[in-house]
Amino acid sequence: MTLVSIQLNCSSFVQPDYKIRKAKVQIHSATSKPNNKRLWIIAGTIVVVAIAAFILLNMWLRHQMNRTEFTPSTAQLEFIMGTDVLRIPANHVRFEHQRNKTSLDQLNLVFLYSQMSGYSNTHKASFNATGNKSRLIHLSLRKRELSYDMTNRLSSVYRQLFEGTPTAGPAGLILQPLRPGSGYDGEVLAIGENDSQKWVARCQTPQSNVRPTCIRDVFVGRNLSALISFPLHMLAEWKAIEKKTLNFLKNSLR
Repeated sequence: MTLVSIQLNCSSFVQPDYKIRKAKVQIHSATSKPNNKRLWIIAGTIVVVAIAAFILLNMWLRHQMNRTEFTPSTAQLEFIMGTDVLRIPANHVRFEHQRNKTSLDQLNLVFLYSQMSGYSNTHKASFNATGNKSRLIHLSLRKRELSYDMTNRLSSVYRQLFEGTPTAGPAGLILQPLRPGSGYDGEVLAIGENDSQKWVARCQTPQSNVRPTCIRDVFVGRNLSALISFPLHMLAEWKAIEKKTLNFLKNSLR
């Protein structure tokens, strides 16, 4: 590449051009003051609106968080999900709008571990506990959309994403890191043996989430998939969680 340097000695027309530019700048400055004022007004209005929106959003979120939607009622409710029928106590159903329907595409349940009890006024504090004090198990029932549950996806899906050295987890589990960028960033695969069968769950690491959880899905009933979710600090009790959750579902299916 060749650089060309051109020098012009044109003082005869550069100076007048400078004066013209100076005059234009002065004119622009004089005329831009009102514009600047309008800009400040617009910017101030935007800030006020943004603050008001933030306050309203914060109030709404607090309202939603305070709306637990729990009920102490133990009335038996019947739900039809495709070809499956379940009878569930009302205090296990997480959301009010689901308790008012009989036919659902999704049903969200909640349990207090280890009693596996539903909400009650006696255990109100336990249902509102957060962090390491939380002992809630959440369960989401849906019609099956996948051909395999999480255990059966171990060989066909997850094993292809293994990367790094596995470490020993609680209660005989192996924690296997997964490849970054695979869609499971910040997660490890917890793998164990339960009655000679593989047990598999995806768990968030404490570094990736302030409230890390583990999730596992299993097939139940005729055509349902159950997504089980529990806090990471309860991982050592994985065998009991599995047994008690599946027993509850088995007794609920009709």
